[in-house]
Amino acid sequence: MFRDRDPKKVWDKYHHHEETIERGHYFRDVADEWEKEHLPTVTHNTKMGYMPAYKRIKEYFGDERVADISVRDIEHYIRNFSKTRGYKTTTNELLIVRLIFDFACTKGYLSANPATHVHVPKNLAREPRKFPSDEEINVVKINHDGLFGLLFYLILYTGCRVSEAMALQWNDIDFDNNEVIVRKSVYYENNKPIIKEPKTKRGTRNVILLDKLRKILYPIKGKPDAYIFSKDGSPLIFSAVRKGINRYRADHGIETTPHQLRHAFATMLFEAGIDAKTAQYLLGHAQISTTMDTYTELRNRQLLDAAKKLNDIDIDTVPAQEP
Repeated sequence: MFRDRDPKKVWDKYHHHEETIERGHYFRDVADEWEKEHLPTVTHNTKMGYMPAYKRIKEYFGDERVADISVRDIEHYIRNFSKTRGYKTTTNELLIVRLIFDFACTKGYLSANPATHVHVPKNLAREPRKFPSDEEINVVKINHDGLFGLLFYLILYTGCRVSEAMALQWNDIDFDNNEVIVRKSVYYENNKPIIKEPKTKRGTRNVILLDKLRKILYPIKGKPDAYIFSKDGSPLIFSAVRKGINRYRADHGIETTPHQLRHAFATMLFEAGIDAKTAQYLLGHAQISTTMDTYTELRNRQLLDAAKKLNDIDIDTVPAQEP
């Protein structure tokens, strides 16, 4: 049914509907429909990661009919996009394209997803994993006062993700057995914290409570059900976490992020000779390949350091002795 006070507008709506049936839906309309139905089902962080790609893709394909977009069209878009982006960003871009076309298929607008046959270009540069400098690590070691000084310090010595650290309660710190029990995390909807279980079983783990961290935590321990990083015993809202992290970094003149401190913890495991399987458990990686990638990068850095040292010296020569 088409209604409007203006008869001409009624006929315009009718003809638009007939044209849509005959030629198919515009990509922008399908993308908008996908956004309204799919994005409310994902976490806040996932949504924030999807939105920039969604807007770019919608702008590029928006005026085309979904049925008219070919594999070659999508390949052309991804190839051009990858010229100025790294592997991870390009992979995410292609993921959103596939999700929108998958949605079009489930709605009956298409019979097959053309993006299925498109792949990220080979040999695409991968963004190097960033590790904090020795100077930044020393700053974190010294400045552990306050909520966010403690947050940075705890992540450095447990390898927790920010979302996991913000969900820690005092009853998750087992001082008797020297363990930090990681069994939940925080995500945010409209700034409000929501506690959930980790995405994978490997996210639940018992991390060693190192002596350095125990000495800081034990004197300030609170009620068992109180959240450690809190002002009133309840989890902090998203804006407070973001501002607190940024303020700590600015106040102490460092650029390192909490996630990069996870890499510092991985470095400590590697240098201590902890095997990759144990490191996978302690870091909460779902796939051993993620741990191996980190370890391989650390091993390569170690080899580069060794090469530099060898290049800086030479073998001392001793005059040959006469027989």
